[in-house]
Amino acid sequence: MAIFGSPGTSILGNFTNSGMAVTIAQCVFESLLAYNYPKVEIQPKLAESYDVSSDGKTYTFHLRKGVKWSDGQPLTAHDVEATVMALTDPATVTNWISFVDEIVGALERKQGKRTDVPGLHVVDDMTLQVTTINPSAIFLDLFGASFMVLPKHILDGIPMDQLLKSPFAHEPTVQPDHSMSPATMRTSLSRSIGIPTTGALRLSSTRSSSG
Repeated sequence: MAIFGSPGTSILGNFTNSGMAVTIAQCVFESLLAYNYPKVEIQPKLAESYDVSSDGKTYTFHLRKGVKWSDGQPLTAHDVEATVMALTDPATVTNWISFVDEIVGALERKQGKRTDVPGLHVVDDMTLQVTTINPSAIFLDLFGASFMVLPKHILDGIPMDQLLKSPFAHEPTVQPDHSMSPATMRTSLSRSIGIPTTGALRLSSTRSSSG
């Protein structure tokens, strides 16, 4: 697959700054939910199911068991939590805060007014509960189908003020030798739930074209 143009300074999911980078990130990272085309209906992906409270403000996501990052580490709700915390950290720069800004406390954390996100709660390793400020017709589109989950065990080793300057932002991988990208997770997951995919993808290089 050839993509023409420049990806900018980051190809890390939720931290991209160009259309090309978004395309690359979507080939590497996964979302909790996805759209079923051509019906354009929300369907499970990393989350095998979800529940919405009667007041329309609390979402409980039940993650799919057996999903692993390409280094063998299991996907857990703590990965989702860590990604939200990275996205809302005042030290990180992102064009995609809208993915999470409806969560209680998310914007206040981004603005440096608090250190926690009270609307985010890890119930257990496979269950995440999210509470929004108000009922929202687009929350499942933003947080469910657009927000990309990143590996906590990698994020934990990167100071947030250095995230976009880190090797992980330029070549997202969870292998110490950079031999494989998290696209492995995409391939195995897609096959298990029947979502079409381009297959395992490894970004070997990026270069801008001229003329």
